[in-house]
Amino acid sequence: MRIQFVRDNYADTVEFQVEKMPTEEEVTKIYDEIHDTIEKYEEDNGDMEGFDFWACCYNAAVHHIKLTTNPVVKTFYIF
Repeated sequence: MRIQFVRDNYADTVEFQVEKMPTEEEVTKIYDEIHDTIEKYEEDNGDMEGFDFWACCYNAAVHHIKLTTNPVVKTFYIF
């Protein structure tokens, strides 16, 4: 299962694999953490130039939900 973070009408899209669907509480916490990180970055830097959207989303997600890697479980060879 995947979660996606989209910014500026698909200008930036980040995806992560998750173990289970996040609860509403987890979603709210992730939104809040991302919002706080963006707000702090803008206050410290005056603009969003150089902002690492991927790291922001990753850090918020990993603090509140379990990220995982979905391995290939079977390879089908077709001849």
